[in-house]
Amino acid sequence: MENAALDRISDGDNEQRRLDMVRSLGLAGRAPDAGLSAIVALAADLSAADVGVVGLLDADVLWIIGAHGVEPSPVDRRDSFCDHVLQSPNEIVWVEDTLNDARFASNRYVVEAPAVRFYVGAPLRVNGCAVGALSLAGPAPRTRDEVVVRRLRLAAEACEAELADRHRGHALRQALTASADALIDCDEEGVVLSWSGGAERLFGHPASEAVGSEITLIIPPAFRDRHRAGMAQWRRSGAARLGRRLELPAVRRDGSELDIELWMSVTHDGGRTRIHANIRDISERRAQARELAAAKSSAEAADQAKTAFLATMSHELRTPLNGISACAGLLASADLPSEERKLVDILAGAADQLGRLIDDVLDIARGDAGELKLDPAPTDIGQTLEEVTELFRSEAQGKGLTLTATIPDDVRRVAVTDRTRLKQVLGNLLSNAVKFTQVGSVSLTATRDGDVVRFEVADTGIGIAPEAREIIFDRFQQADGTITRRFGGSGLGLSIARDLVRALGGELECVSTPDSGSIFGFALRLEVVETSEASPSSDERAVTTGALRILVVDDHPTNRQVAGLMLQSFGFATSFAEDGRQALQSLRTEPFDLVLMDMMMPVMDGLEATRRLRRGDAGQQARSIPVIMLTANTLPQHRADAIAAGADEHLAKPITPGRLLAAVEGRMSESSRRTPTKAGGCPVDQRKP
Repeated sequence: MENAALDRISDGDNEQRRLDMVRSLGLAGRAPDAGLSAIVALAADLSAADVGVVGLLDADVLWIIGAHGVEPSPVDRRDSFCDHVLQSPNEIVWVEDTLNDARFASNRYVVEAPAVRFYVGAPLRVNGCAVGALSLAGPAPRTRDEVVVRRLRLAAEACEAELADRHRGHALRQALTASADALIDCDEEGVVLSWSGGAERLFGHPASEAVGSEITLIIPPAFRDRHRAGMAQWRRSGAARLGRRLELPAVRRDGSELDIELWMSVTHDGGRTRIHANIRDISERRAQARELAAAKSSAEAADQAKTAFLATMSHELRTPLNGISACAGLLASADLPSEERKLVDILAGAADQLGRLIDDVLDIARGDAGELKLDPAPTDIGQTLEEVTELFRSEAQGKGLTLTATIPDDVRRVAVTDRTRLKQVLGNLLSNAVKFTQVGSVSLTATRDGDVVRFEVADTGIGIAPEAREIIFDRFQQADGTITRRFGGSGLGLSIARDLVRALGGELECVSTPDSGSIFGFALRLEVVETSEASPSSDERAVTTGALRILVVDDHPTNRQVAGLMLQSFGFATSFAEDGRQALQSLRTEPFDLVLMDMMMPVMDGLEATRRLRRGDAGQQARSIPVIMLTANTLPQHRADAIAAGADEHLAKPITPGRLLAAVEGRMSESSRRTPTKAGGCPVDQRKP
């Protein structure tokens, strides 16, 4: 029976957990605990029992940790009554006569001294684990007495509370010893009272050396006087930086310094003040922070260098490209023979393609820097779709392709979006569709469902294999390595298009069948606005743009020439200046309706010239003249700088006649709504000096 009981409680993980709890109490193998012995003695006296024992049941032995009326010697587990108490379905085990109970009749403590005939035991549990029993015994049989049972139960609860305290204390001591943090207590004079294992490991001083010493043993010499002054101030005023995290230097026993993180608290007990310090080594974290800061600084420097390089290259590329695009636009409006017109169309298409490629490269830089910003404004969706389709009309016709745009009336509305970005996305999709289609058609379709407009570009081209659809949106990737050789391209278009669609609030999707074609589509929620918000009426434009005098300010002769040709083709009178200083002089002496200002110029740049113009340096009459910053500087910061300087609009090169006319009309329309004009078209200045 005893062995069966032993087998039942020796069941795998539960038994191991129980044994771990027994050993965590720190009482096994030690002299009986005075508190537990007092509890069992009181219980024995109240119950008229000769013997009382508090026992902990270990793997092979019952440890006596509290005793009354018996020698507290360890008991072989097989001879202990405790096993049976822990296995009993009842909380209390009462044996009236051990000689009449098969479980105990042959027990050595029954047949030999002290010849136990009566036994009662209550299990003891700590955190749900049965660790032992509180037992009472006597040499004569005894019937069950409920008064004794109640008293034994109360005594057992007192023992359990005592054991729980021991367990918590033991766990705390283990945690303090094992903690990587240094836990140090000092008195109000700064003398060390306790020194944890973590403090030994962190600072190298053993507890035997640190306890009784001043806490200054861990403070670098250069800071010790300041520390002592702070302690003296605290003792006088009670003010200290408590309950806050402090980062400080410290010193080890070997003289090496480290960075620490310190939390402090104060307790008062019986008139004694105790300062508690929790200290953590943050040297590695500090080193990592320094490395991270250095890496961040290096990355920022590299990013600034990249941005500067891209800005410079963009400026240098856009300057000659501006001349090409402008001249192509002017030639396109002339009456040319068919062969020459084809050449002009090729020239315009190539310039537009190069401009889109420059935009794509800059957008990669903007995306990497988190600067891919939108400029939402009222936009005629139908007109935008027609314009972007027409950009590819000549190329499609040259390949014998049918290019169509299906734009229902409910889509031909004015809505708030970034017109340039929408046009850029659709341009990339149409460019790819025309490029990869040899026979058949390319179509742009837009449909509306409530506030959502879905855009789709479909083609009958080479299509995309399923396994390649995962990479086509990656930068510099195409579906097949032979595509670049066959069709050309940078592999940037779809990557940029996806990023822009996401910025606009949609998601670019692809459906494709190899050798049958592809459909790229996305949906955007567009807020419809009144048409009047999008653009001025034709009558209003006629009033505001008739017989305008425009000052063109640019240091590059080609840019001045092509801007003048475009403006003169619209019937505008033009004058020229090569830098900001000349521009201000011209504005002081001549009346102008609008200024086209380059940003980067020698002597005085466009930003400074605009700031001075708005301050009144060209006279009060000129302060409110509209300024369009016509520049090859196209990064978001350039636009922000232009607006901050006082420009009314930022227009990126290369420029076409249509874009330039739209910008001039828009500015003059806005100016006429804000400011009355004189008879010659010049705005009347209403700004206060």
